[in-house]
Amino acid sequence: MIDNLLIRYANKNDDIKKMAQLIYETDPYIYPALLGEKESGIDILSSIIKRNDAVFCYENILVAVMENEIVGVLVCLNKYYTWHMNFDFDLKPPYWDYTSENYMSKLHEYMSDDTLYISNISVDQKSHNKGIGSALIDYVLSHNKSKQLALHVLTDNKNAIHLYERKGFKIIQEDQGFSVNEDEVVKCYYMRTDID
Repeated sequence: MIDNLLIRYANKNDDIKKMAQLIYETDPYIYPALLGEKESGIDILSSIIKRNDAVFCYENILVAVMENEIVGVLVCLNKYYTWHMNFDFDLKPPYWDYTSENYMSKLHEYMSDDTLYISNISVDQKSHNKGIGSALIDYVLSHNKSKQLALHVLTDNKNAIHLYERKGFKIIQEDQGFSVNEDEVVKCYYMRTDID
């Protein structure tokens, strides 16, 4: 274990903006499409987390904390909430309905009583290569021994693929990834562990 690293579920006293930033940064296709530009997207995502009634709720977000600072997040869908919600924002994100209908709402296909889906893993850039992502995955593995873990990863994210394979994930299939640009080809792997 990394010295001074604490992994736990998020709560309302955490730096919600930092959690939102890390979640936004996990995928260069989905979150810009879903939430718009980075700054406004982080604000929207922060509002969603604060509401605690959507997919990004405290019981789905693990945080890695070092020296009282969030340095990583892992979102696992312990509890499935809808993506459809009434927005209390001034402006609804431009592709929210399209993205939630064509991508986000389909995540339930990968969930079951014996499969826990990991939707996001992100480590703060200044904390890369310190084993934080590995520690987050180890935490989920050790607390869910009776379940398979599943996730999608972009096929060009070689470092993440290597990490997941070391942790026991296997590539099950190649899927078409999500993009609002129909001409853009995005490939990802669906990876899964075996049940112990």
